[in-house]
Amino acid sequence: MKVCEYGSEFDWQANEAFLTRDGKNRFVSAQKFRSGRDAMKAVASAVKDRYTRVLLPALCCESMVSPFTMHGFIPVFYKLQSDYKADVSDVKQKLNESTILVYGSYFGIDPFDEESLGRLHRLYPQSLFMEDRTQDILVPRENRKFVPDVTVASIRKWIPLPDGGLLWGDIKAETWENSTFASLRKDAMVKKSEYLKTGDTTLKDVFRHMLGEAAECLDKSANPYGMTAESEQLLRNLDFEKIYACRQENARALHEAVTQQKNRLRLITETPEKSTLYFPILVNDQIKVQSELAKLGIYCPVIWPVPKEAEGVCPVAEYTAKHMLGVPCDQRYTPEDMKIIGQTIVRILNEA
Repeated sequence: MKVCEYGSEFDWQANEAFLTRDGKNRFVSAQKFRSGRDAMKAVASAVKDRYTRVLLPALCCESMVSPFTMHGFIPVFYKLQSDYKADVSDVKQKLNESTILVYGSYFGIDPFDEESLGRLHRLYPQSLFMEDRTQDILVPRENRKFVPDVTVASIRKWIPLPDGGLLWGDIKAETWENSTFASLRKDAMVKKSEYLKTGDTTLKDVFRHMLGEAAECLDKSANPYGMTAESEQLLRNLDFEKIYACRQENARALHEAVTQQKNRLRLITETPEKSTLYFPILVNDQIKVQSELAKLGIYCPVIWPVPKEAEGVCPVAEYTAKHMLGVPCDQRYTPEDMKIIGQTIVRILNEA
């Protein structure tokens, strides 16, 4: 009995429709790591003798903080405005020459314009600017003049890779080899494929346990681990233009499906084609809505619980953490699937 679920971790078969086998894509030039977290560890390890603080947005996940605290950095957090743009005055007050500034897109919304970044960089030329492109790594960049010192991304969030993080910039860090993380994740992805095909619920407990074990690997060491050869080969042979186009189509369909419920939910963006990692919605009863959707096989993560160190810094971050859900819109699905998800969200909100 085939199972129909939306969201959560990828299964191993999800790559098949997007393989090109040409060995070429935009990520060939990047340094490759086990995860985006490992890419950040590589940066922290390489520059810890020069910098002592890391300045992060208050709305971020804990996995953006730990790579730096593992290496002795003091985390500091800056505010966001209601439109998810960075509070530049707050950043200016907290930035100095001994600081790494971390920033990244929120669902297609750039936190800084290029002029602001340029002014901040000229004000503190010895600081290090690091862009985390996990949210928009597949979005084409055109006519960008400001180039950050370092760019990182977690590519495994976008595609069914056992492991995968990317880094661009003049950072050279020794990497370690350990296949445990990738092996556990691949086995879990294979088990999930089998579960989706057969409906054998015992497999669900198995692959969830494996994924949990794999996640624990990431914070056991401050050392940055490299990407496995199998994942690197997969990365080379995937058609990212096709993947992005599929996600764009899905995000637009989902946007259309939930627009009628604007009185019960808030949409973060009116440009859904730029918001394709997840499609973000803000709802009043986040946990209840998430639970009701999960009962129906629609898994929407909370993005993100505010890191403990950032609590009380930014009301926008606090509100978002308590109200946002990330609705799946990735390449495993079709616009028809998005209509089903959207209709289900609408029904649950109407029943609330």
